[in-house]
Amino acid sequence: MSDDLEADLALQLAAPSPSLPEYWIARMSIMNETDLRTHWAIMLSEESIPPTTLDSVFQWLRERLGVRMGAIRSEFQQRLREINADEPETHGDWARWYLEGLPPNFAADGMFWIFDDESTIFRPCALEFIANILSAQNGKNCTRDGDYRAIAGRAYMIRAQETKEQQLEPMVGVAAGSIFYRMTPDGIVEESLAMEHRARFKIEADPDESEGLFTKFIAEIADEDQVKLLRQHFAGVLFGVQWMMQKVVLWYGAGATGKSTLQSILQVMVPDELISSVSPKDWDKEYHRAAMAGMVLNVVGEVDERSPLGAEFKNITGGGKVNARHPTHQPFSYVSKAAQVFCSNYLPPSTDKSDAFWRRWSVVEFNNVKEEKARDPALAAKIRSKELGCVLAFALKGAQEIVDASTEGNWRFRTTARQADIETQWILEINSVAAFLADEDALVISEECEVGKTQLFKEYLEWSRDNNMRPLGRNKFNREMSENEGWKKGIRIGRNEVSGVRVWIGVGLLAEKSF
Repeated sequence: MSDDLEADLALQLAAPSPSLPEYWIARMSIMNETDLRTHWAIMLSEESIPPTTLDSVFQWLRERLGVRMGAIRSEFQQRLREINADEPETHGDWARWYLEGLPPNFAADGMFWIFDDESTIFRPCALEFIANILSAQNGKNCTRDGDYRAIAGRAYMIRAQETKEQQLEPMVGVAAGSIFYRMTPDGIVEESLAMEHRARFKIEADPDESEGLFTKFIAEIADEDQVKLLRQHFAGVLFGVQWMMQKVVLWYGAGATGKSTLQSILQVMVPDELISSVSPKDWDKEYHRAAMAGMVLNVVGEVDERSPLGAEFKNITGGGKVNARHPTHQPFSYVSKAAQVFCSNYLPPSTDKSDAFWRRWSVVEFNNVKEEKARDPALAAKIRSKELGCVLAFALKGAQEIVDASTEGNWRFRTTARQADIETQWILEINSVAAFLADEDALVISEECEVGKTQLFKEYLEWSRDNNMRPLGRNKFNREMSENEGWKKGIRIGRNEVSGVRVWIGVGLLAEKSF
């Protein structure tokens, strides 16, 4: 190419962006036909150009050179093949090529976790994000978006298999600044934050025990007993131990009592990409279960009153393995480690009435209604900008309280008398058999009493109708009596010594007994 032409081309660099067709048309329009035929494919293949821009430039070339569009596209693809001759051939080769270029990483919970040397934490990377990165390579044998998703999925499977035997869970603790506050059975230990801690988020603050907006707000919405449990709830989330306890936090009470604001404050402590909001009514759907995978916190602003909590609830919160799938990707299995924090104006309904269900809950009841003029809708934002250290100090104190209440690393929240009262109230609201047995105007609970099985069930049906509760069928009623609520009260099956009729021993009707 002549020196004059080179100079002319240099002048064209002041033209629009290379992502626009005008840029390339301006550069090529001053070339003679020989140079254009020789160099156009080379010029275009050396840049990453949007497909729409390429189409416009190809149309211009077709008219300028008088050749078919198919011939232009064929020549351009041949040029790309020459450039990419050494690129990987198969999806598996592409996946390994991608993995070789990554910093330290592992695959878990349906995503990659890639170490960020600057922040000293592992950051999540979704497979869809990796697929988008790969698509910019215009890879050999990759013609559809699905090819890049397949490569990302293959890379995940390769890395997950390679790291399967390694201990990849974050250590129990929280990263703040350059310190990792590790929870041990002997207390909270401060260590310099390192890759070995496998922290997945970091709070950019140092503990601050000074009083400010946060401490004032907590004092307004809760008494001393409640504050102690709330400290432990914050610690359970930030230190990553709540899922180990198989506990769900329920902040329960009337509206305008501060529980939703408190939930917003908790959320500012965790990065948005590690927070999900999947209601338990959707936990039976694989896409929704996938949304909780790898999350630190799952917040539910209001539990659906019409959707009883069932088997999937107990499995997910109990450390059971669940199957999940992100749209367009392969299914995967994981154990949910997201701390579950629910807010509700009422106690959630449930089809599960077992002791295992009741053991799942740690409840704080909110009673202090704040007047509208006293509420600050921007409080969480103010705390994010000024008082993260105060919330961190709050959680650190709660973490030590968890340690004090635990044995040998079996982490526990403290329990309160009010919690027991709420549980009793809750049981009576959703368990018609428990409510029936607790009605002193209908029954007498005494070892000296007995009542026929048929008669007691008939009385139960009438009582349920009168009290607007949905009764159980005969078989479920008998099971509830013999294995759950009746068994708790010492009621058992027997026979009347005179008639031989099967009876419940330990309970009697307040009216005259009938067998």
